[in-house]
Amino acid sequence: MAKWLKLAVETDEAGADAVSDLLLELGAVSASVAPRSGEVLEPDPQDTPLWQQCVVWGLMPMGAPLDGLSERLAAASARVGAVEFVDDAHWQHSWRQHAVTRQIGGRFWLLPRDAPPVDGPALRLDPGLAFGSGSHPTTRLCLEWTACADFSNAHVLDYGCGSGVLALACALLGADQVVAVDHDPQALQATLDNAEFNDVEERLLVGTPEVCEGRTFDVILANILAAPLIELAPRLTAMLRQGGTMVLSGMLVGQAAEVSAAYPGVDFDAPLVSQEWVCLVGRCLANRAGSE
Repeated sequence: MAKWLKLAVETDEAGADAVSDLLLELGAVSASVAPRSGEVLEPDPQDTPLWQQCVVWGLMPMGAPLDGLSERLAAASARVGAVEFVDDAHWQHSWRQHAVTRQIGGRFWLLPRDAPPVDGPALRLDPGLAFGSGSHPTTRLCLEWTACADFSNAHVLDYGCGSGVLALACALLGADQVVAVDHDPQALQATLDNAEFNDVEERLLVGTPEVCEGRTFDVILANILAAPLIELAPRLTAMLRQGGTMVLSGMLVGQAAEVSAAYPGVDFDAPLVSQEWVCLVGRCLANRAGSE
């Protein structure tokens, strides 16, 4: 029996964020943007025209409250173009078309779980129903940063962990403890499953954002979206130890300045950019979390 509705909402560049937010508000467990051609949207600068007309794909549980959806979409100059019914097995395995086999910074491999053995440390991943196969530019930027970082004795927070790929990478690279949080129960389950498969579960604490209360961190990673990064700025800054490192991604080039301005207590380096997506890395200038 189908457990999910996969909605294709046709819109344009200006409406894509609003449509994604609306679908998530109505209970979507994921929302992704693609041009009308159907390819996954990872725009190069020369591919900007692909943004003009796009499709927002939303994965909704059966029974999600969709009354009035058409009217709300019409107000955003959008409409439902297609509806598919999918089951867990189909959705969980469809991610493999985007699965990656890649060596990250010469330090470790990122692989699907069933990939053949490789020479060196490896992180084997199955995102399940959560976002995070490691294929998106924002995830790749964060992973490349982890490969250059020293996690000795570090306490790390992955805020919005998705499949757990960033949290697991930090644990694999030697972090003492990693806290991985997300609002999505599918993300938490995927992170737990991947942690167990990669034998790092003893150094991982997985839960909703409430588990962060009273904790401070040497490293905070948040690969989410520009709007929540801005909204969460006071909370994330308060949890970062003096001299600690903040890693923020999930924003486009045109959004980076606004996100950076929301973190006045963090001294950011020059942005890391891939295909118009940005990762900001900086250090805490003041101990806003207090001493431990």
